[in-house]
Parts: sequence; C-alpha cells; structure tokens
Amino acid sequence: MLKGEREYKRAKEELKKQQEFIANEKERLQQSGADEESIEIALQALLSFSDKNFKESIEEYENIKNGNFPRQFDFTSIGYTLVCYRIFLDISQTELANRLGISPSQVSRDETNLYYGSSVEKIGKVMEALGLRSSLQVYEEGKNPTHEFYLVTNDNYELAYYAHRENADKEVENQANLLEQMKDKPNVDKRPYRVITIKTED
Repeated sequence: MLKGEREYKRAKEELKKQQEFIANEKERLQQSGADEESIEIALQALLSFSDKNFKESIEEYENIKNGNFPRQFDFTSIGYTLVCYRIFLDISQTELANRLGISPSQVSRDETNLYYGSSVEKIGKVMEALGLRSSLQVYEEGKNPTHEFYLVTNDNYELAYYAHRENADKEVENQANLLEQMKDKPNVDKRPYRVITIKTED
C-alpha cells in the first residue's frame, strides 16, 4: 500500500522504467528472430511480477485520493481505513505526527503495520487528529439487531450502512464537512451524501 505522494511518484517512475525495459526486451527478441509465442512466454514473468504489482498499488492510491475506499470497518480493518482517510484528506505523516505529538517515524511504523495491536485509546487519538467520528454496534452473531438499515450514499458510491438513523445523519454531516475541505481539490466526487432507509424482512 502506497502511503504518500513520494511513494506514489516513485512507483509511477518504477512502472515507467519497467514498461520501457519490457518494450526494449520485446524489440530485442523480435530482432533476434524469435516468434510471438516465444516472446510472450519470455516476457510473461516480467509482466506478472512487476508491472501488475505497480499498477495495482498506483490504482489503489489514486482511488483513495479520489475518496473511493470503504468507510465502514470492523476491528480487523480499522487501520487500513485510517490510512485511507489520512491520504484522502491530504494530511502527511509528518502533519499527523505533529497533531499527535509523536515522531513521524512512529506514524510510519504504525501505518506500515496498519495499526495492528494498537489500543482503543490510541485509535481514538488518531481518529480525533484526523477529524473523524465513528459508532459501534454490538449484537449476537447470526442475529439481525434491527429490521431497518440506513444507507449513506451520494447516488454513485455506497459509503456505509447503519443500524441507527442518528448515526447515518451524523455520517452525512461528517461527509459534508469533508467535502467542504476538499472543495478546491480536483477529481473528487462532490455529490452530496444522503440517507436511504432500507427495510429488511425476518
């Protein structure tokens, strides 16, 4: 996972180098008289090993920058969500470290581990530093706690589902504040979020 502009630019540069190398290698094999099937086999390892990995990382980062990442999380994915939000909000690791009163290297280590093993208190401080809020619902496994769900959406992207209307309304308000911060940022979907009630059956 790319965690900043420096890593993103480096990945794009490496991808460009890899693509140029593969193109040159293909041309060399063609000039040597190799047939297309042999060339395809020779280049397949290079394509699958490097090109694909760089493309996926770059695409993931660009999606996060544009706000296309899961906002709803559980205890196992909260670290990934926090890193995504930091990138989306254009907050550098150094700036987050300053807000938390810790070193940038500590933030880097935490994000590399996706905050694995962090305490609830620590997660709360990071969320506060990023200007985020969350809600938690606990219920027995296999049991539906409600017969109504509330979907927060901007009619293009389904942000999250909530069991309580007040939490969905808070999320709409939170997203409105985020969009206000991002109003001058290009390539961000600026359609406002709203709440849709979804009824479920037994």
